[in-house]
Amino acid sequence: MSRILIIEDDKDIQKLLTLCLRPLPVQLHTVSHGIEGLTLFRNLQPDLIILDLKLPDIDGLAVCAKIRKEIQLKQPIILMLTSRHTNKDHVIGYQMGADHYFTKPFDIVALRTQIKESLKTYALSKKHQGTTKPHTITYNTLHLSTSNLTITSGNSSTTLTFAEARILETLMRNPGLAFSRRQLLDSIWDTSHPSSERTIDVHVSSLRKKIADIAPTCKSYIRSISRVGYTLAQ
Repeated sequence: MSRILIIEDDKDIQKLLTLCLRPLPVQLHTVSHGIEGLTLFRNLQPDLIILDLKLPDIDGLAVCAKIRKEIQLKQPIILMLTSRHTNKDHVIGYQMGADHYFTKPFDIVALRTQIKESLKTYALSKKHQGTTKPHTITYNTLHLSTSNLTITSGNSSTTLTFAEARILETLMRNPGLAFSRRQLLDSIWDTSHPSSERTIDVHVSSLRKKIADIAPTCKSYIRSISRVGYTLAQ
C-alpha cells in the first residue's frame, strides 16, 4: 500500500484531501508544519508528498529542497499545492524539486486522478527496477541510479526528482534519438499527461544544471533540437 504524506496547515484543505484520497488504497499521514513534515518524511519514507508552500514555520520550498538533499533516502513524488499561481512560481517550484504543481483552488477530481496515476507509475517503476531493468544506467562518465534517483560522476553526486530521473533514463537508454516534449512527458508517467509540454523545458533546464554541477564536461550532453525536443549527444 502506498504512503502519502500531506504537509498542509489549512484544516479545511486537510479534510478535503482526506475525503478525496480515502477511496484510494493508500495510507494517509497529515501534519501542519514543515519541520514536523521533514521528520515524518525521514521516518515514514512516503511514496508521495502533498506539500503546501505557505506553512507557519518554514516555507514549503525550503521543505522541498531539504527533501531533495536527502539522497540516502527514497525520493518521493512531490506535488506542490499552493495559491502561488504565476508562471515564475511554477518554474521555481519545479526547479526546487516538484514533480507536479497544483494551484488553489484546485479541481479535486483532477488532483485525485493525478495522484492515482503518479502512484501507479511510481510503483511500476520500482517493480521494474527489481526485475528487468538495471538499477544503474551508465553513459560515458554519468551514472544514473534508478533506485535512489541520483546521478553520479566520479566522486560527486546529486539527487533528481522522479520526473527528472525518468527523462534522463529515457535519453540515456536512447542516445542520439530525438524525443518530442510530449514523448518525454508521457515517458515520465507512462500515460497521457495533462501538464503543458513546456514543463519539460523546466525539468531539462534543472537536469542540465545538476549535471553541470557534478560534471562540467558533461553539461552539453542534453541537446535541444529546434521544433522537435531533446536528445542525448552521442
